[in-house]
Amino acid sequence: MKTLCILIFTVLILSNQLTLAGEPPPDRWLGIDKLQHLIFSTHLTLLSYKVSRDSYHNTTTTARSQSVGLVFSIGIGKELLDSGKPNDRFSYRDLIADALGIGLGLILGHNLK
Repeated sequence: MKTLCILIFTVLILSNQLTLAGEPPPDRWLGIDKLQHLIFSTHLTLLSYKVSRDSYHNTTTTARSQSVGLVFSIGIGKELLDSGKPNDRFSYRDLIADALGIGLGLILGHNLK
């Protein structure tokens, strides 16, 4: 958990340093949208991991692969839909928030009995 917090902090610091040279992008790192991506991805990863492992009796590795694939595919699909909207765009920052949520969901899923 400490490693995850350090990783999140490092990514946020580096991203702010990279955007200081020009105008700040409209897609902010710290916002309600990123929190929604993090929470949704965490919840869906935890749910799909536990269902795959406990209900379908898959191995930990299989359950992890299935839940990561499912949730990351949903995140990419959502961003592709956003890119087709006139006032929206594909956001790599949203995908990073999704990835952090996936990681947190896997940690919780593996440690909760």
